[in-house]
Amino acid sequence: MVRSLHVETTEWEFLKNVGVALGVPSESLLKEDKATNTFENVRFSLEVLQQQGIHPKKVVLVHSND
Repeated sequence: MVRSLHVETTEWEFLKNVGVALGVPSESLLKEDKATNTFENVRFSLEVLQQQGIHPKKVVLVHSND
């Protein structure tokens, strides 16, 4: 959950808004909003991709504890 100016939004909604503001068409974004940690995000994102018929050969994960 991201809190800003007393408005609560999900991480997905926040990052979608950032992407759209930077010119990414909203229809090109795929939604994964069930994850509660990085590992789940990777797992659930792969499921979303596969549901769309996208089967990546390689995945790069970048993570920081900072």
